[in-house]
Amino acid sequence: MTAPTTIGIFAHVDAGKTTLAEAILQQSGAVKKAGRVDEGTTVMDTDDLERKRGITIYSRTASFFMNTGEGRREFILVDTPGHRDFAPEAERTLPILDGAILVIDGADGPVGYTKTLWDLLSRAQIPVFLFVNKMDRPGLDKGAIMATILDRLTERAVDFTAPVPNRMEALAMADPGLMKTYFSIDTISNGEIRASIQARKIFPVIFGSALEGEGVGRLLDWMGESLTPHLGQGRFQAICYKIGYDGPIRLSQVRILSGKLKVKQDFDGEKVHEIRRYQGSDYEPLSEAGPGQVVSLVGPQNTRAGSCIGGNSLLRPTIRPVLQYRVERTDQGLEEDLIQALKSLNEEMPELGVRFDPKSREVMVHAMGPVILEIIQDRLAREGIPIRVSPGRILFKETIRDTVLGLGHFEPLRHYAEVHLLLESGEANSGIRFFSEDSQGGATDAQLATIRETLAQPIPGVLTGAEATDIRVSLLAIKTGAHTSAGDLPEAVRRAFRQGLMQAESVLLEPMIAFDLDLPFDWLGRILQELTRLGVEGVDQESRGDRVHFRGRGRLRLLQDFFDNLPAMTGGQAVLHLEDGGYEEMDPEEGENLIEKMDYDPLKDPLFPPSSIFCRHGAGLAVPWDQVEDWVHLPVEGPGEDEAEEGDLPVEGLRRSPQEQVWSLSKGEADRIFRETFYANANSQKEAKRREVRARDKARQMEKDRKVGKGKSIPASGPKNPREANPDFRGEAWLLVDGYNIIHAWPNLHFEGDEGFETARKKLTDILSEIHALSGEEVILVFDAYRVKGALRRHEERGGIHLVYTKEAETADQYIAEISREKAKTNRVRVATSDGPVQLIAWREGALILSARELYRAYRDLKKEIDDYQHPESSPRLTHRLGDFLEGPPGGPK
Repeated sequence: MTAPTTIGIFAHVDAGKTTLAEAILQQSGAVKKAGRVDEGTTVMDTDDLERKRGITIYSRTASFFMNTGEGRREFILVDTPGHRDFAPEAERTLPILDGAILVIDGADGPVGYTKTLWDLLSRAQIPVFLFVNKMDRPGLDKGAIMATILDRLTERAVDFTAPVPNRMEALAMADPGLMKTYFSIDTISNGEIRASIQARKIFPVIFGSALEGEGVGRLLDWMGESLTPHLGQGRFQAICYKIGYDGPIRLSQVRILSGKLKVKQDFDGEKVHEIRRYQGSDYEPLSEAGPGQVVSLVGPQNTRAGSCIGGNSLLRPTIRPVLQYRVERTDQGLEEDLIQALKSLNEEMPELGVRFDPKSREVMVHAMGPVILEIIQDRLAREGIPIRVSPGRILFKETIRDTVLGLGHFEPLRHYAEVHLLLESGEANSGIRFFSEDSQGGATDAQLATIRETLAQPIPGVLTGAEATDIRVSLLAIKTGAHTSAGDLPEAVRRAFRQGLMQAESVLLEPMIAFDLDLPFDWLGRILQELTRLGVEGVDQESRGDRVHFRGRGRLRLLQDFFDNLPAMTGGQAVLHLEDGGYEEMDPEEGENLIEKMDYDPLKDPLFPPSSIFCRHGAGLAVPWDQVEDWVHLPVEGPGEDEAEEGDLPVEGLRRSPQEQVWSLSKGEADRIFRETFYANANSQKEAKRREVRARDKARQMEKDRKVGKGKSIPASGPKNPREANPDFRGEAWLLVDGYNIIHAWPNLHFEGDEGFETARKKLTDILSEIHALSGEEVILVFDAYRVKGALRRHEERGGIHLVYTKEAETADQYIAEISREKAKTNRVRVATSDGPVQLIAWREGALILSARELYRAYRDLKKEIDDYQHPESSPRLTHRLGDFLEGPPGGPK
């Protein structure tokens, strides 16, 4: 069977897009009965907020099959939001599509947002079918609608519901290649028509009614024969177009472009624990997925919407919000919880651009409009975080006029990265563009990808703290070393970028707004006068019966109040559609006023400092941006120079101690080091106070851990479950063990062949039985059987512990997460595994974490005690030592 073909469905809100999606699924046989939006029974819109509002908020997929000339083929339908506030969500689906359906309301025709969607599909070069919906309503003129489509969207649209002779003539007029054929043999074959559709030389228009099922069959026939998947060959590559959550489980929604992906497979340093294929909100687990499939991955934590897995490119959105809002809690809850919840939402909707201003203590988000803000309020209210949102503020940006060299160095103790970047003024509305082909720094592909992804995140300018944009960036030099950790290079890149901005001539940019305005003819004079007064450029007007239509573009700063007051001004008779009009340089005098009002100090931004961190005398030292050039390790003359040796440092005392050892840090530990070293050269009394506070906090935590260790439980590392700190807790104690992970990790469980493997499993079972007998914990030992065809989940009781063999397409990770979620609500739960992603999933479910080494170390100490005493149950010394064993050996491995 050929790879699936992916089709997106787009429309302006209330055009009937979801109704058409349901009709497609019904007529293709994917569902027995089409759901209805007004009844809340649709396959696609399953979220409570979607059913409450009757609109699509989140893009979803559903598969269906059709018989075509190439045999039975699979198609994946991607339903996208219709409201313009969710335009970025719709845009994110474009890279995974082979074709698209653009739904037009027969009564309204192609309105302003329809034109926006058309432009998006055109830029992405996606073949498009136009479905004119609601033609069952009386009084609609098909000819007038067709003329509007030809005028507003494309002259190559062809009515495929017209009589054959008329259709042939229209095809010939739309495509010169078809015209030649038509004049030669007086007809055009279906094969030639399909090729022209695929090549975007013609765009079929089908009139019908999704609610009545009219025209849907014709649409399916032409799509099934005309669209084919565009995929590559070779190694595994995929596009991540969306991040979502199923409760606490993070889902990376991807389309596979080439190669295959299997459960437990690694990519980009992360492991896939589960592959899901969704049908609306329902899903089935897969053991593997191949080219063309659209699936959701459980396990990866570093994927982002727009990233290309296995490739170096990053997809850049063209639709960005131009308004900024302040979000604050209305209860007495923690501000940190609000920020964390918004950051999770930011993963799903990157356009939010969540940012915390430490100076004003404001939490800011970007949004397309009021509807998305209401969704944010509803989502946070579900999590027990009530908020209010301030009126929108205009989102300015900054750019540079000249070319500068930016230097960044990040070297707290046992960290290292240095980067030299060339910053140049870029094209208008181009964003931050990293030109790796211009880079001469000798970086690896992985390093270039890291730099590209770092620059894809918003970085503030130095005038007002507004996002920097329209800058070309090239890498001139890079240096990492044995001490380099994962976050060091991004930190050096951000510092280099900001250090360059401090040297450049920066200018402020303000957003432009494009509008589409339709209102009664009587308002022509007044509105035209008002638009002229507000400096609108290129006002285009046309009369349509008793109404007049305006198109134009102006400065949002000047037009915002006018658009806000327009409904009241016209008695609700105006129909307005607004679109992002890009950015232009702000008037210098207005810019100076804004800079003074914002009062932004780039030297005091703790998240994006222009300074660099160097290691001196075993401690981190913050070097001001204007002195960094004297401290960097690499020559600043540019590429082609010999790199300096790590020991040849320009300032005495910067050499690393030979006693330093390579070690790895968690993200939290790296963040801690950064916080401690950022102000390393600050006032010594303040630093002493910080050390005192940290010491007090550490003493409190040690006392908590000591009390917890008195109970009968095996030690656990990582973040603590709140129940664990409660000495009065009376729940049961459970230990969940990832069997194969422990077998591979423990030195005394080596095996060869199937017989040795069975011996290792039996030995591990015996060991856990001993732990169960002495600690009283309930033990579940889980083994994967996800690759065993037809396997069912199997339970056994052996030596007082529970053995579980998972079913086909179910991993031990999935089962452990399921049991953790169930048990951790009322019990102490520990998960024994050294698989990092599994640890994270279990921790999110409320469990504590044991590494394989911790479990082995504790068992080894216990065995030593057992060897010392022939009757451990009667020995008071062993009873006393058992508590020590359960608390864990001091200084044990983590």
